[in-house]
This record gives sequence, structure tokens and C-alpha cells, in this order.
Amino acid sequence: MVKVMTAAVNPSDNFFVIGQYGSTKKFKQLPVGTGLSGAGVVVEVGEGVSEDLIGARVALNQMPSNPGFIGTYRQYTFISAKTVYPFPETMSYDDICNAMGANPITIAGFMETAERDGHSAFINDAAASSLGRMFAKYCKVHKLPLINIVRRKEQVDILKEEGAELILNSSESTFFDDLKAMIDEYKPTAFFDALSGDFPQKVLHLMPSGSTMYVYGALSLSPTVNISGGDLIFKNQTISNFWIPTWIKNTKKDVLMKWMRDIVQDVMEGGTIFGTKVSKTFPLAEFDSAMKQCICRQGDDQTSRIKCRKNNSLGRPNNFNYV
Repeated sequence: MVKVMTAAVNPSDNFFVIGQYGSTKKFKQLPVGTGLSGAGVVVEVGEGVSEDLIGARVALNQMPSNPGFIGTYRQYTFISAKTVYPFPETMSYDDICNAMGANPITIAGFMETAERDGHSAFINDAAASSLGRMFAKYCKVHKLPLINIVRRKEQVDILKEEGAELILNSSESTFFDDLKAMIDEYKPTAFFDALSGDFPQKVLHLMPSGSTMYVYGALSLSPTVNISGGDLIFKNQTISNFWIPTWIKNTKKDVLMKWMRDIVQDVMEGGTIFGTKVSKTFPLAEFDSAMKQCICRQGDDQTSRIKCRKNNSLGRPNNFNYV
């Protein structure tokens, strides 16, 4: 049993709350818990589990598709001993939550998937999100071309502050011409799409033969439509998906542990790649109003977090996708 000290809200949390997350279909009765990630301290262990874990700071990751799901938006929750990854006491609960939250693990999954499928240059939309900024920083450090697509001028500035160089504003009249020129120069063959709807197909159409679009989000709340059959057939383009639980399930444990070590080390050294800035806080008691604020600004292409602490101390949404 873990005392929850902080819990995050990402797009997946918001979609779960409003009934748009796939796993909600398995719940026949309401209410159900919510909250897919967080951090806390172990306060009790079950039979056969070492009592040395009591007092350990741990990350929390729970999937609604797993039996026994109760969520992390609560004072206490339960996790399997097999999933426990103890963290140093020198790391704050905020840092632990961010280090093992959806965004860093998603970047790990992107990179492993890209290596498996032979991609070394990328496109990402919704690129001003916290995940998008991590992606941009990772590619900059590792000298991998990444075309970042955003929707507003201020989001271009956000990415420039992170050191990103290839940034396009989709609201500009020359966007598709500029995108084609960048694609011709850098030849990205992997497109990570968080939007769905009509827009992604227009991007994929401009990409080289052998390109793959990986759908990992649906912020538009619209189906992915108007895919060109000719591109799929004659350009050998493909459409795939990315979901963290599926990637984790299909990835070797030693690979996962390596990524965890790399992420934790980066966060402990200042978070050059995986650090997350916390900009606002909510107490757990204000969960309902906080979630309403988050949902009403869906589409700002920035990720939010709700941090919930004991004794009515505050949790913190990090740059908003929903606030």
C-alpha cells in the first residue's frame, strides 16, 4: 500500500474521466477510481514482500485495463510489488512523478519503436506539449532531425527556448509548402501524431515512400480519415499505433530498466531532457474543478499535471494541455 503524495493528469487521464479512453468500456458499474500515474511512499507490504520497502519513495503507474485498478487520485492506493521502482530520498515526489510519468516513458517508446522500424528522422505534431518539448530536447541532444509542428506563434517561441530548430506553425498560409521543403531536405520517415482527424493524412501524404504514421493520441476527438490508398499501396506507407502499456508489454525487461535508469539519471542531474516544469498546483479536494479547467482548454497542445499532497498541500499541473 502506498500513500499518494503527488499525482499527474495527462491527456489520457482527461479522456478517461470524460469516458473517451478505450479502457473505460470494461467498467460496467460506476463510480470507478481515476488517475494513471503519480508518486508516493510505501506504508505497508503484503505477505512475501520485503519490509525493507516500507518508507521507500516509489513511482505509481496504473492502467485501467489491469484487474484491481483503483487509480492514483486518492490518499492511498495499491501497486504490485513487481512494479515497484524505489527512488532516492533526495528526489522530490514531483520529480519522481515526472520521471516515471507518461511523457518520459512515451519518449523511450518512441525511440525504441523508431530503432526497431529503421527510422532516424521524425515529425511530431502537438509539439509544444511537455511530451513534445522532451522529444525536441532528446533529438537535439542525440542529433536526430525532428520537425516540430505547432499551431500558434507563442508555441514556436516555446520550442525555440528548448533549443528546437525545425519548427513549423500550421496556422501559417505557407505551412504545407514549408513542410514539403523540410521533408525534402531531412527526409523524415516516422510521423508521431497526437491529433487524429483530417490533418495527419495531409502530412503523411508529403512524406517519403516507406514512411509510417504512429497514432498516439486523438486530441481532435475525431477519427483519422481520408487516408490515401495510393500512398499506402504505391509509396509503401503504413499507419500504426503507439500505446505505452502495449509497448511495455512487448519490450524486454532489461531494455525497460535501462530506460528507467537513463531517465532517472537525467532528472537527478537537472532534467536536461526529461525535466518537467511545474507551474500550478491543486489540492486533491479541488479535483472536480481542476479537471473541468483542464478539459475546457483541450487542444492548447501543452500537458498538465495535478499534484496532490497530504495535509492539503498543493499539487501542480505542469504546462497545460488542459487547464
